[in-house]
Amino acid sequence: MANSPEEFYHHLITAYSQWETNGTISYFGIEKEILKYSRENQTEKFAREILHAIS
Repeated sequence: MANSPEEFYHHLITAYSQWETNGTISYFGIEKEILKYSRENQTEKFAREILHAIS
């Protein structure tokens, strides 16, 4: 997270340069938080909502 416009600019330029060079941008996320949105977890959540709606 950037704490100033200058820090944001630096992160943006770094990400853009990485994208230009590699065609991708590295992302080091929190695996536990990312997995909350996996297909399996989203399907389970959807199924629970359907069961709740029809019961």
